[in-house]
Amino acid sequence: MNGNYVAINVETNALALLGIENLKYEPHISLMYSPGTTLNAEDIKTKVENYEVWNMLRDSTVKPLAVEIFESAEGGHSVVLRFFDPLINALHFLLQIEGLTHSYHPHYNAHMSISYGITKEEAETLKEKATENLNDIFVIPRTIVSEELEV
Repeated sequence: MNGNYVAINVETNALALLGIENLKYEPHISLMYSPGTTLNAEDIKTKVENYEVWNMLRDSTVKPLAVEIFESAEGGHSVVLRFFDPLINALHFLLQIEGLTHSYHPHYNAHMSISYGITKEEAETLKEKATENLNDIFVIPRTIVSEELEV
């Protein structure tokens, strides 16, 4: 089955601030994970880049408002920075209008993972450190990533 994935690659000080090295993926905020759709990835990217809401969000500073621990699909735990940003949520909504369907979680929760597949104890320690430094962490949306999935 095919699908589409759309994300915002970001610049952040979180990794250096928290002493995180060798993150599995480039820092990003996923906008949509849509198995079963077959839209052209380049067309989606072009559309998002032309949305006024993207022009308002790109290169701005977004502050995380919470730190959470998720159980990873691959096993272990992930620590994430959560965002409650109307512009990020608007991009997610606009992608639904374009025909993508969000299926990763029941509800869209904008977040940036800062760890993948670590133990519960490691996750709790990282969450505590990130929470203590939350006011100093910033994220700057830089580019849109759009990929066609082979699920």
